[in-house]
Amino acid sequence: MQFQAITPRIFTMPNSDVLPGRSSDNTAESTQTRAAADNLDSVRLPLPEAREAGTARSAQDNAAKAPDDSVISPKEAALVPDLTIVEPGKTIREKTKLDGQDRQYFLHLPKDYDPSRSYPLVLVYNGWGNHTGQGGVPGGAEGMEKTTGMSERADKDGFIVAYMDGTPRDQHSWNNGEWYFSKENDVKYTTQTMDAISQNANVDQSRIYLAGYSQGGSFAHRAATELSDRIAAVATVGGWLTGLEKPPSESVSVLEIHAGKDPTVPYDGRVMWCTMKPHEYLKDFYLKADKMPSEHETTIETTATGFQAITEDWKNPTTGAEVKMISLPEVNKHEYYGGFGATVNPVDTTDQFLSFFKNHQRQSTDHSAVPQVHSANPGQ
Repeated sequence: MQFQAITPRIFTMPNSDVLPGRSSDNTAESTQTRAAADNLDSVRLPLPEAREAGTARSAQDNAAKAPDDSVISPKEAALVPDLTIVEPGKTIREKTKLDGQDRQYFLHLPKDYDPSRSYPLVLVYNGWGNHTGQGGVPGGAEGMEKTTGMSERADKDGFIVAYMDGTPRDQHSWNNGEWYFSKENDVKYTTQTMDAISQNANVDQSRIYLAGYSQGGSFAHRAATELSDRIAAVATVGGWLTGLEKPPSESVSVLEIHAGKDPTVPYDGRVMWCTMKPHEYLKDFYLKADKMPSEHETTIETTATGFQAITEDWKNPTTGAEVKMISLPEVNKHEYYGGFGATVNPVDTTDQFLSFFKNHQRQSTDHSAVPQVHSANPGQ
């Protein structure tokens, strides 16, 4: 499965640490109770917060090069730090600020990255917990690279991947609106990251995707519904809806993979320290939101590893949106199936995600929503 690359900006990133291979994923356990979550509105910043003042380019040059619909002011342009070239095929740690708090993400460009072509962008959200994840990988974003194998697939299939990092001081959790998890504005963190990468890399704005595991999957649903004007599709494994999500303003395609006997995120839901709506609720939410017809395909098969998989697939012929549910009735593990360290592999989660993403792109994209920074050509 290969993504089609499609248009010219030079990719550069500020103050990046090149890191060797990493890994990741988490499950769920608890430590302490927390106060009720704040109601957070997403805020789209015109520029990511600068880590260093000063730039090799003058504000006037930036203003001259900026398109008419640019939102960058001379003052903002002056805050853009000196840029260093990111080596394709390497994974780097990017440091950023969110409302004054330190945050980070890990970024990987495909090894054959060509700045004259545009590439899909996949944002990956880790599961809950500071403890090690499946296979002993580190918690948070750092472990997700090894767990998912997305960087290798990015090199092979041609896309950019960013491993998003849940709040470290809150068990690497995400603000999905529930009191138990992070209270930080992770929707804002998502838009900041998309904007920062899009300013410096050639991102196909019609092909931005969210991928999440467990609590990261729950948040990915929140982000997809609130940012449906920018997200083409969301895919999750062991995720859930909280009941707090509002219908997306635009259609967004969704894939959910769920074990029938998942002990952590039960198929039939649970209401304890947080609300996990049943799998059927998630399905009905998107069927209604995406205005799906009642006609759909249902496939029951035995996978290559001997597990039964039930796939239900709806498509809206007008919008191109798709709702796809893969249920694994015999599986009793909460894992990133097919990933590093998984003990059961009824499906290859990463392969399912990427195959699904390949079939979807936004029908219309307002590129004026993305601030543009034109970097110097490193070849000159």
